[in-house]
Amino acid sequence: MNHNLNITASCRIRDGKVYLNNKEVFNGESSEDFPAFIKSAYQNLGLKYGKFHKMDSLSKLGFIASEYIFSEMDVGSLDKENTAIVLANSSSSLDTDIRHHNSIKDASNFYPSPAVFVYTLPNIVMGEICIKNKIQGENAFFIFDEFNAQTLIEPIEILFEETETKACLGGWVEFLEGKYEAFLFFIEKESNKGKLAFNVPNMNQLYL
Repeated sequence: MNHNLNITASCRIRDGKVYLNNKEVFNGESSEDFPAFIKSAYQNLGLKYGKFHKMDSLSKLGFIASEYIFSEMDVGSLDKENTAIVLANSSSSLDTDIRHHNSIKDASNFYPSPAVFVYTLPNIVMGEICIKNKIQGENAFFIFDEFNAQTLIEPIEILFEETETKACLGGWVEFLEGKYEAFLFFIEKESNKGKLAFNVPNMNQLYL
């Protein structure tokens, strides 16, 4: 195990609330109306990024969680060629897959949308984050039954040990039929920015 990795930032989104470094920083008016909530969370950040409005729900969720983390950082100072992204969820891109399937299942009303189809892979959320922030490092998206800190820690530690990775945005981004949850964290090697060790107990404490 690599003992030189620290969690220097984290963001949790669920039930209409955004928590940054375990402190509530935004409370939406409705936890059940995801489109309204995520739009208001976007506006709260003061972002002006037109491409956000074209994203599918999974990408919007992961994108906003990452932007809250980056809002507290000097993104320009990152070694972007050696910053990795490792994400996971349990339903892949099923929410968007269902939308795409509904557009093609009726031969008499066959109207597939390229704007929907492009999001029928779960790793597209990583692409959106990378494009916005010019991140060029390693990336991977895993499908697990449920959030499990250890299953996320293992591949991230391997990246730091076996590649030139200097930092990593990792976490859990789940969206299906209006139900959503995001938990992202930023990991740095031998960083002086934080002293929270990257381990299972600390991950579980931040997730809860």
